[in-house]
Amino acid sequence: MERLRAAAMREEKIPRRWWRRFESESPFAQYSSFFISLTAGTLAPQAFSYFISQDLHIWETFKDAYASAAENCLYNAGEKMIICHLRESLLKKINERQKIVQEIVQELGSNLPKQHTSCVTIIKYTDFLLDTISGKAELIQVTWKRMIAAHTLCAIIPCMRLYYHLLRKIKDILDPSDTIHPYKKLIDHYSSQDFEVLVTQTEDVLEKLSNRFTRDEIEVMERLYFRAVKLHVEFFAKLPTYKQTLVSLSRLQGLRNSKLTIFCEYDRTCTIDGSTSAITLANLSITIGRVRGRSSAVLKGAWDCLANNFNEEFEQCLKKIKSITEPGQQKFDCGRLWSVFPQVAEYEKHVIEEVVEWRLLRGLSGEEIESAASTVILRDGCRRFFQKITEKESPDIGIYMISLCWCGHLIRSVFGGTLLETSRHVCSNELPFEYDWTSGDVVRMVETSFDKVSCFFEVLKRHKTETEHLTVCIGGDVCDLLCLLAADIGIVICPTQYLEILANHFGIKFVPLFTELVKRQKELNKGNYQKWKPYSGNFYTVSCWAEIEAFILGL
Repeated sequence: MERLRAAAMREEKIPRRWWRRFESESPFAQYSSFFISLTAGTLAPQAFSYFISQDLHIWETFKDAYASAAENCLYNAGEKMIICHLRESLLKKINERQKIVQEIVQELGSNLPKQHTSCVTIIKYTDFLLDTISGKAELIQVTWKRMIAAHTLCAIIPCMRLYYHLLRKIKDILDPSDTIHPYKKLIDHYSSQDFEVLVTQTEDVLEKLSNRFTRDEIEVMERLYFRAVKLHVEFFAKLPTYKQTLVSLSRLQGLRNSKLTIFCEYDRTCTIDGSTSAITLANLSITIGRVRGRSSAVLKGAWDCLANNFNEEFEQCLKKIKSITEPGQQKFDCGRLWSVFPQVAEYEKHVIEEVVEWRLLRGLSGEEIESAASTVILRDGCRRFFQKITEKESPDIGIYMISLCWCGHLIRSVFGGTLLETSRHVCSNELPFEYDWTSGDVVRMVETSFDKVSCFFEVLKRHKTETEHLTVCIGGDVCDLLCLLAADIGIVICPTQYLEILANHFGIKFVPLFTELVKRQKELNKGNYQKWKPYSGNFYTVSCWAEIEAFILGL
C-alpha cells in the first residue's frame, strides 16, 4: 500500500507540484506597477533600462549555477551531459536576450546604464543562490554532491518558471496584431516555446536527481524552492516605474489621505462552497439534535427536503425573470435589473421563513457553534488578506462582511482573533438565545439582497463627510449582485452560474481585473484616465484571493 501511495505521489513531477503549490505568490509580481506598465507598453525607458541591468545579474549567475550543478553530478555522466546541454541552451537564450534588449533600447532612444550595481533584492537572491551552490542549505553544510546539484536547481527553476508564467500571461492579453508595443520582443522571448522547453527540461533533471532522496531531504528542497519564488517575486514587486501607476490601491488611497472601504460576502467568496454556513449549521443541528432528544434522521430529512426545494424554487425564479425581460442586452440597464430583484428577495425571505418555521436551528449553544466554525475551510489566501489588513491598523481602510448567513456569530468564530471581532464589522442575521441554547428563531437583519445593499449604503453614510471615498465589493453570488454594482470596484471571485446568467442577461460584462488595470494604465499615460465609479456595468474577475490582495494591498 505504501508503494502504491508513493507511486501516486510520483505521477505529478515534484517541481511541477511545487510550482502549483506556490503559484499563488505570482500575482504579487503580476500586479506590480512594473508588470502592469510593461504590459500596457507605458513603462518608462529608464525603468526598462534599470530592469534589464538587474535582470542581467540574475542570468549571469545562472550560468555559473548550471556549471556547478553539472560539476556536482560526478558519478552520473548522463545527468552531467544533460545539464551541460541545458547550460548551452541557457547561454543561447542569454545571447538572444542581449540582442533583443539592444534593439529595444535603440528604438526607445535610451541607453543601458554604465554601472550595473545590484539592487538589494538582487543581492539577496544572488547571495542565496551562491550559498546554495557552495552547499549551504538552511545553515547546514551539505557535502553530498548530488544533493548540492539538486539544491542548486531548486534555486534556479522557480525563477525561470516565474518568468515564463508571467510573460505568458502578458502575451495572452496583448493584441497579436500590435506591432508598436515597445517591449513585445522581450515578452515574446520569455514566453516562447523554446524558453518553456528549457524550463521543463531543467525540471526533468531535478526530478531525476530527487529520486534517491528521503522525504525530509525533499522537504528541505521544497523550502529552498519557495524561498527562491519569494525572493524573485519581491524583486519584481519593488522595481521602479518612474511614472504614476494604479497599484497598490491602499497605497494610492493613503497618498490621497482618502478612505478605502472593502465589503465582502462570506459564503462562496470566503469559503470553498456556496452553502458552507448553511451546511455547517445543518450538520451541527443534526448532531446536537440526537444528543438533545431530537431524531437526527428526521432533522436530516428536513434539511435535505429544504435544500431540494430551495434549489428548485431559485431556478424557477430565474426562469421567470428571464421570461419577462428581454435577453441579450448589449448595454447595461440598471433600472430593469432593480425592477426584477423583488422576486429574488421573495425567494430569499422564504428560505429563512422555512428554517424558522421548522425550528431547525433550535438547541445550539455558543460553544458548539464556535466548535463547528473551526471545521470550516476558507479559500486559500482569504484569511491572510484579512490578517494583513488587521496588521496594517490603518484608520483609512475599513472592512465589512455583509452576508445572508443565519448566524453572524459563526462568521466571527470562523475568522477568530481580532479579525471581524465586532458585530459592527459583520452585517448578518443572528440566532437568538433562550438561556444557553438557540431558540430556533432568526433575528432577521439581512434577509435579502436589498438588505445587503442597504447595509452597504448605511456604512457609507457614516463616512459621508469624507472626500475621495473609494469602495470595493468582493462577491460571487446572485445575492451579491446589487452590492457589486453599487461599489466603485466590484470584484468577482468564483462566480456561480446563476450570477453569470443573470448578469449577462442584463448586459453586465465580466472583465479580468488585470486586463482592466492594463487598459486604465494606458489611459492614464494618455491623460484621459477616468476614476473608478459605481454602476459601470462591469464586474472585475479574479481567480484567487492572492490577486485581490496584490491589487489592494500589494506585497
